Amino acid sequence: MVYTAGCGGGEDVQAQKTKRSENRKVNNVSTENENQMDMPVGDVKFTSEISKTESGIRVKYSVRNSGGRDIYVLDAYPSVDMASRTASAETKSFYLCLREPATAFVLRGIPPLPSMPVNVRVMPLGTKLEQNGSLAREFNIPLPLRERSDWYYAPLAPEEYLDQSVNHISLAVQFIRSTVENFEAKPADYAPDFFIVNSKNIVGQTETLKAEFTIEKTQLFVRKDLFPRK
Repeated sequence: MVYTAGCGGGEDVQAQKTKRSENRKVNNVSTENENQMDMPVGDVKFTSEISKTESGIRVKYSVRNSGGRDIYVLDAYPSVDMASRTASAETKSFYLCLREPATAFVLRGIPPLPSMPVNVRVMPLGTKLEQNGSLAREFNIPLPLRERSDWYYAPLAPEEYLDQSVNHISLAVQFIRSTVENFEAKPADYAPDFFIVNSKNIVGQTETLKAEFTIEKTQLFVRKDLFPRK
């Protein structure tokens, strides 16, 4: 079954503290300094669709820059092949968490910080879109769904999850404009088509394109540990 969504822009995701659900007994960790300002993004076009199979949910989306200045889509991640020790950019990773009511929130952008201190925050690489530039991506979410942030959290044993269900998918894809304060973009040496981007407050200056899908009831494994939920 294919589910589609389209929009002429999106809204910023405003991170929020998720209260502990007594009936689920899930520990939640809020992410600090994650609030983002609402900004118009009508010049950035976003279309998407999902299709559910027996083994996974295939996500396809496209982003088009109709504005006059460059933007950078933040949906690729640094990766290292452990066998060859070579670095590259990969475009299949995602963050997923439970969001009430009965929604699987899927983020392609800056993953929330974990509950434990980290020396270096994982930041996505940027794909440059000039005026009228566009990109198309697709990736797969395996079934059964499980909460994941693979940059910081390893998968758990099956008994370490709670068995829940969702009937909505919320897809979020982040980007940043080249016009934000103190913006800089440097080509990644190991991935020529991608950029290492930074700005005065990159978390607060990113914008988020969103799509909402209603799906049939689908199993979601929810982590019992201190997992950050956006």
